Amino acid sequence: MSDVGLDGPEAARDISELRSLRDAFNEAKKTAGLTIVRMLVTGFVLALLAGAFVKLKVFGGGQ
Repeated sequence: MSDVGLDGPEAARDISELRSLRDAFNEAKKTAGLTIVRMLVTGFVLALLAGAFVKLKVFGGGQ
């Protein structure tokens, strides 16, 4: 542990901070993944709605 600077009286606090940082990074990663999935699903639903509106000639388009 001394090779990486985690020795001495502050070692327990330093390790605790590193674990906290790791947990925060994992939470941010999870949140980013969920945000990307929500954006993709929202885009897909909007594309379906746009296609339905065009098909139903709501905006004057379609055949």
